[in-house]
Amino acid sequence: MKGIERGSQVGFELLLLEKTHWSCYDVVMQRFMFATCISFALLGCQKAKPTLVGTWTNSIAVLGMPSVSDSKFLDGGKYVEVTVTTGPKGKIIIHSAGTWKLIGNSLYVILTESKWRVDGMADAAKAKEMNKKLAAQSNELMLITNDMFPVEIRWDTDDQISFDLRGKAYT
Repeated sequence: MKGIERGSQVGFELLLLEKTHWSCYDVVMQRFMFATCISFALLGCQKAKPTLVGTWTNSIAVLGMPSVSDSKFLDGGKYVEVTVTTGPKGKIIIHSAGTWKLIGNSLYVILTESKWRVDGMADAAKAKEMNKKLAAQSNELMLITNDMFPVEIRWDTDDQISFDLRGKAYT
């Protein structure tokens, strides 16, 4: 060590003081690192709270016809959904968008746009007529959908929810 003579009392006291200083520092750092590691370990081991953020797929029957919905719950509360119902004469396709929020287990979805159309019908004139009617009724259909909320959801697993809508259970 520079400036400290080996064997001198002053040198020994400075060495002891320096050694004690670093020993205290080491203890403090060890405790800090231990606490930090334990905190990260506990945070890493804690089960994350389930979230709706992501894409959810639901397959149900609508008026006896198979229907598949892909609902996207985006960060920031944006909601986008595409539903395709397949019938014997074609498909009904619904594109919806709006906002969502989850308060406790109460899910609120407010649609701000909803476009309905038929596709795949053999009778082009009938399809055009139905699309015209659906376009005229899209706001009314959107308001009917909005009136269904809030719904109480139940977390079956981290990636599966169920809820009741108009007395019927959905998973």
